[in-house]
Amino acid sequence: MFLRGFVQRPQQVWFRRALFQIHLWVGIGAGLYIFVVCTSGAALVFRPEIQRKLYPNLFYSTNKAAPPAEIATAVEKIKSAYPDHSLLGLEGPAATHDTFLGYLEKDEKISPVFANRETGEVLGVLPQDDWLRSVQDLHFYLLAGRTGLFVNGIGGLLLLLMCLTGLVIWWPGAMKWRRAFSVDFRKNWKRVIWELHSATGIWSALLIAMFAVTGVYFAFPQYFRTAVNWFLPMTSAPRVVSKPSEGLQRLPDIRRFITTAEAALPDAKVTRVSLPNTDNGPFTVVMTRADAAEFENTNYVYFYFDQFTGELLHKWDRAGETPGDVVMSWLAYLHVGSFGGVLIKAVWFLFGLTPPLLFLTGAVMWWNRVLKKDPSHPGVSLRSTHG
Repeated sequence: MFLRGFVQRPQQVWFRRALFQIHLWVGIGAGLYIFVVCTSGAALVFRPEIQRKLYPNLFYSTNKAAPPAEIATAVEKIKSAYPDHSLLGLEGPAATHDTFLGYLEKDEKISPVFANRETGEVLGVLPQDDWLRSVQDLHFYLLAGRTGLFVNGIGGLLLLLMCLTGLVIWWPGAMKWRRAFSVDFRKNWKRVIWELHSATGIWSALLIAMFAVTGVYFAFPQYFRTAVNWFLPMTSAPRVVSKPSEGLQRLPDIRRFITTAEAALPDAKVTRVSLPNTDNGPFTVVMTRADAAEFENTNYVYFYFDQFTGELLHKWDRAGETPGDVVMSWLAYLHVGSFGGVLIKAVWFLFGLTPPLLFLTGAVMWWNRVLKKDPSHPGVSLRSTHG
């Protein structure tokens, strides 16, 4: 009886009316936050392309056909140029940059650093005070560091709740559902606002839910991994540590590690290295069997070395990934749309702006329905089409 009533006349079902109240008040409470985060996120979709246009001297070399220098050479020159920084890692020339790209850390701040493709000489660091960095800090951290990241995780859950309740509220009944996918701009403006909110919500619900879920992952990665593992077993990344002994010092020559990895996998190439960032962390050499895209993890092989003795501690071949591993590896790329070229990014940009549009149209509807108490508004009553 309940299901039949909802299918035929959902406006009269108490459960839908209750969800409407949840949808309404979560939207009012979190709407401005959602507006800010989603607008800044949309602006960041084309961040790599914008950065490459603003700083071509960092991302592009003058002689792309020249064979790249050894990655160890670039590591040594970057460490020499920035002795008061920690070099976390370095990756070789790739599709998005034909220079070396590394990451420096100092005082818990990370800065991208670039090195010449042919010589390994340092080209410079990406400026940290430009508007793109400010938008990034706003989107990820709400300009509040780890506290902002935590708030973002809660906000992602609220956005997901808005999607789920909105899907139920959207259903207009078996006789009207086809019309609910479109907007009739010939009607009065209040009705147009209502239909725009409804149609935009249903067309964008899947992608908005994806943005919300992946946003929660960034804020709470360990909890997210545990949840995914319940449904899709995963092979955890190995936790490898070096074995420090009294009197041993970190090996200064990283070429030894790279040579060992290349000998073990002669048909592959070194794509990046990660340096120890703790007292017992390993040195990692990452190799790929082919010119794989960054998200094609099955082509990557990781070699972990003891930073003191040079011993090969572990080899992790990602060719045997489980479905759970694939899900986890795709989350970041799905969030930013970095897997299908400019067309996917354009779609992500447009759909990233739909939550702000839903907030604005919802706010106008609420103003007309509650604050102005306009009985002619389509959402004025919980028994109306909207509520």
